[in-house]
Amino acid sequence: MESNDKIIEPKDIEIDGNEFLLFKDANPNPLVPPKGCRDSLHAKCISGGSLSECMSVCARSKECGFGYYIDNGTKQTCLPIYTGDMISYKFGHGAYPEANPIYYIRDKSNFENSKRANTATFIRKTKNWFPDGKLPDEANTVFFGDKVRLQDTFGNELALIQGTDSLFDAKMQANGTDVQLLSTFVITLLDKLDFGDHVSIVQGDQVSSIVLEDSVSGNLVGAPHRNWKQNENSAFQILPVNYILNKGHLVYGDPFMIKIGDRYVASNTKEKKLSLLPDTISEWGKHIHPPSFHNRNVLARDLLPDYGLIFTFEPRKNVYYCENGKCKTVKLSETSQKGTSATYNGKVCYIHPKCFYSCDWGNSQSTSDSIKKGDQGSISTPELAIIICSIVVIASSLMLRFV
Repeated sequence: MESNDKIIEPKDIEIDGNEFLLFKDANPNPLVPPKGCRDSLHAKCISGGSLSECMSVCARSKECGFGYYIDNGTKQTCLPIYTGDMISYKFGHGAYPEANPIYYIRDKSNFENSKRANTATFIRKTKNWFPDGKLPDEANTVFFGDKVRLQDTFGNELALIQGTDSLFDAKMQANGTDVQLLSTFVITLLDKLDFGDHVSIVQGDQVSSIVLEDSVSGNLVGAPHRNWKQNENSAFQILPVNYILNKGHLVYGDPFMIKIGDRYVASNTKEKKLSLLPDTISEWGKHIHPPSFHNRNVLARDLLPDYGLIFTFEPRKNVYYCENGKCKTVKLSETSQKGTSATYNGKVCYIHPKCFYSCDWGNSQSTSDSIKKGDQGSISTPELAIIICSIVVIASSLMLRFV
């Protein structure tokens, strides 16, 4: 897959002692949520002023991780975006718990409100958006919006089969249905799915069918999805099975359990369907808290031998890599995965369909997995290799395991 849009390589800019990456003539969809005026600091746009002054507003606030600036010749608009706590969304801010703004940046010509203006987007480098100074290397991470297959411990997959009226029966079969994972927070944010998060499972697109509990039968079914959002009492909560790695982010292949309210989702291998089990059944509650088994499904085998409590997501999405200055595509299932990352023939894979426009940055070689410091001198190839090796060694020695 080739990219027609182009974004030039960002430059390092220091404002008030804070380092930013500056993307010229590039911006998110301007002046609309979740990056509109109500999503900026103090919930309003700033009129007038220069780009440097706009960046300075962001630099002075710990709650601003990025922003953008539009100058159409007669009017200047500054949007230092609020990126603080998720809870602040209730008070009018489009907060960014972890959603990396680089995923939203495009050439200004893609948007009516910016295509005839001078624009720039600035992203704070001190955030966790560019670990080790590299582009987001997280192709094997599960994101909200991903298309997946839900697989149980018996190897069966969730399949939504047309049932009575407008409902779909939620069955577990050898060949399942592609479903999409949607956030119960802000659907328009591209965010990673973490253990403990609540997620909606939807078949097809956002207006087809959604998996939920049938209030009449108590079974899980696929019901018409009229673009409404589930709350934490009806959505699926993803819970860990063993130790939590990768900063709590769910990666493909990670086993997990699913809970709805105070009940656990279990796969019934005899009836080939999903059931809901109360966490207080018999001695179950004593064993399930905390959910930390060394052998997958051992408790289900001992207490309820026909039920499986452990699930995984199998990827159904494409990822992207640079080769010969072009951005190309490959199925994630065809890559080599390690932790949150994936590679294809030794090339770093991204989830951005245009490889962040980076394939012709720097020396225009096969891949650009690091962000070069624009005006601070170039780095030779041997020096770069030594630096990358050192970073890998240091990062490996600092890996933490969270219990």
